[in-house]
Amino acid sequence: MNRYIIQSIFIQFTVCLLAALYTEIWQDVNNNKVRYYYLELTKGPSEQHNIFVRIFISWAAWFLILMNFVSISLLVTLEMVKFFQANFIESDWMIYCQEKDMKCRA
Repeated sequence: MNRYIIQSIFIQFTVCLLAALYTEIWQDVNNNKVRYYYLELTKGPSEQHNIFVRIFISWAAWFLILMNFVSISLLVTLEMVKFFQANFIESDWMIYCQEKDMKCRA
């Protein structure tokens, strides 16, 4: 497997973990504040779990939010590879059709 893919997956896991930790810390600090009434920060059934379960649930939510982080970089890499391969195929003088008297076009 390509090491850049592994690095980007590792970065995504790290970013999700940091975001989950920050989310749980922020919610613990601001849980009883009245000024964030629109966020409905009252304790619900998901907040009755211990801190590790809440961090895992928050990590999963952030992972779903940032899921395209790896996919978009893979698509960009794939398109770049296709472009350069097409240029190499068109510039190869050995790929020539004598019957049609045509060079290769990618």
